[in-house]
Amino acid sequence: HWDSLKAFITEWQPDLIVVGLPLNMDGSEQQLTKDARKFGNRIAGRYGIKVEFQDERLTTADAKAQLFSRGGYKNLKKDNIDAESARLIIESYFEQSYQ
Repeated sequence: HWDSLKAFITEWQPDLIVVGLPLNMDGSEQQLTKDARKFGNRIAGRYGIKVEFQDERLTTADAKAQLFSRGGYKNLKKDNIDAESARLIIESYFEQSYQ
């Protein structure tokens, strides 16, 4: 996975990477939250790129709803859900950062 990530970073030369932060509904952290923070910190350390974390609560549910509305059940493949979730995470990051 690190080799794949390095290839993307080399190709795209990002100034910032946004990592989804899986919080509990009450905003508390869980093991996945700690894993996401560790992952983001490793990216920052390995590649010297700024990493920001973005709350991703309800992202999967929103992604499924949007995908379903655009294509029904056949559109609810895991890859589609993951891609749509990523889109929603980055959009919410930009909305909060540039208000």
